[in-house]
Amino acid sequence: MTITNKNYLFNRKAMTLKAGYTQTTLAKYFHLTPGAITHVFNGATRNRELQEKIVALLGVSLAEFWPEQYGQSVVNCVAGENDQHNTPPSKVEKNLTETRA
Repeated sequence: MTITNKNYLFNRKAMTLKAGYTQTTLAKYFHLTPGAITHVFNGATRNRELQEKIVALLGVSLAEFWPEQYGQSVVNCVAGENDQHNTPPSKVEKNLTETRA
């Protein structure tokens, strides 16, 4: 089963509620608008500093709260260890050339 961004958002909300907060209470705690928290939660805005503050308050890691941004699969992909994203550039170029022909 593929986890969608919607599932990630539900998981973030569940972790927030489990820690005794809501997006509104987080906004008040950080002196921000609820909209600012919503944008960070749903990925419309990536504010690493705010993300780190949120996870510190909730007692979870960045990878747990934002796995699509900081999870192990992202780390593996960046490190070139994920087979799905580890195609050498020469093969990509060859495939593109063959596709265009």
